[in-house]
Amino acid sequence: MALGRSWLSQLYGQGPNREWAYGHVPRRLIVEEFLTGPDGAVPDDYKFFVFHGTCHYVQVDRGRFERRTQDFFTPEWTHVPLSGGHPWDKPPRPERLDEMIELAERLGHGTDFVRVDLYDLPGRIVFGELSSFPAGGDSPFEPESFNLEFGNHWIAPRRYR
Repeated sequence: MALGRSWLSQLYGQGPNREWAYGHVPRRLIVEEFLTGPDGAVPDDYKFFVFHGTCHYVQVDRGRFERRTQDFFTPEWTHVPLSGGHPWDKPPRPERLDEMIELAERLGHGTDFVRVDLYDLPGRIVFGELSSFPAGGDSPFEPESFNLEFGNHWIAPRRYR
């Protein structure tokens, strides 16, 4: 009970990512299923960068509550040389990668950009979240050239100009 009150007292959206939109969401507690991978640990988090309905990059986060790693791939599972955490061996291509990409593109259809987060669990794919501004839009890539590379896939809709 005390832990729940503590969570409800926090002002979200003011943290390191300054995700301002969270500050406008009424504070509530949501109880979700605790997800585990095949090894019983927190599963890998697959984040699909979808521009105008097409997935161009896949970010993989491993070890979220331990020694977190982060790496990027093309949809064909070619490694993209971005810095993103502790070094690690390239993970195997997920068996259901094509299905996850198709799902991410369906969820991103009709929008200029969205990051779709999914989990590949035994026997099912689980939806995580949609984000229009990952890390508050303030998470530069290293090397910096990938800021432009990612941005080249985005065409600002007329309503933004």
